[in-house]
Amino acid sequence: MSEKGEKEFHYGLALLRIWMCFEVICYHFFNGDVLLTNPLLKVVHIWGYIAVPVFMIMSFAMTDMAETAHSREKIKKRFYRLLVPHFFWTAAYYLIYLLLDKTKGLQLEHGFTDALWQLFLGHSINQTLWYQFDLVVMTVLFLAVFRLHKKAALSVSLLLAYLAVALQYFGINGSLFQNVNWPETICGTYFSKDYVIFPIGRFAEMVPYAVIGIFMCHYKIFDKIKVRKIETCIGSVLAILLVYKGDLFNTLYGTGWGYQGLYRVAMGVFTVTLFAGISADIVPGAVKKMISAVSKHTMAVYFMHRLIAAILYHTGLAQMLNMTKGSIYDCLIIFIISLAVAMGASRIPIKWLKMSMS
Repeated sequence: MSEKGEKEFHYGLALLRIWMCFEVICYHFFNGDVLLTNPLLKVVHIWGYIAVPVFMIMSFAMTDMAETAHSREKIKKRFYRLLVPHFFWTAAYYLIYLLLDKTKGLQLEHGFTDALWQLFLGHSINQTLWYQFDLVVMTVLFLAVFRLHKKAALSVSLLLAYLAVALQYFGINGSLFQNVNWPETICGTYFSKDYVIFPIGRFAEMVPYAVIGIFMCHYKIFDKIKVRKIETCIGSVLAILLVYKGDLFNTLYGTGWGYQGLYRVAMGVFTVTLFAGISADIVPGAVKKMISAVSKHTMAVYFMHRLIAAILYHTGLAQMLNMTKGSIYDCLIIFIISLAVAMGASRIPIKWLKMSMS
């Protein structure tokens, strides 16, 4: 989910993208609470809340906003990269849900207005796309900041991050819509408050992650880590243990929209630095090929997995595959099928389709 080209492929960060992509699927479909006695499943449960912050950090860490803001060609490329998949997956979800509704008597969508809400805010028929909506808005915001005053851009970005965190800890962001009376329909069409509250509420929660990524890019943190790989990995592991077990930060549980608080900020940052410190020299050649092939499609898997799950669960396929809702096995099946679809579709020589699958 990053923009940087393949000039210097980083296997550690590519592996992190794969893991975090699987974590997102587990966050949505794994009932981890019943199996937390298993250490491996406990890790899956913990990082389910960190996956999206990691994606946001890496997206901005691998995009030089100062350089992009002053290049019309790079701005165009950035938005093309963000908007093409947004439109494609909106259409794919709506059409396939419509087909399932007609053939299976379901109600996965509530009419064409659901597709419009999906396009504008990213949280109706595919609730995962709120991330893309926030990413687009934040890209506009920070491009404007760097375009208007390049020298002061980092200071302004830091101030925005501080304000975003303050809004969370003062309880303002979490109570944004507390006294709003939401209608059940708008102009006679179905409406849910979730269409609005999550993408807007999570914007302030995502700003600190974006700013951290901007600073990591500006100060070339990944390049600096190259000469201190072992120290970085050890330090990151110790920091993660301290943040998690030491209860250093209030998680603000139940007072936000899922990604609030400095606990997730710290865990996200140290998770990224840990994987950035992994040396390609210790990765076997065959594993490198697998990481390279799979990591290209993590964005597509992220966008697609709810659709694949809906198809599996609402047809006879889940039963054929012996799937059980809430199991880690189900999450693996959803990941593998999503990946297979992305890899297969990416071979079709249509530019916008290839962009939506990689």
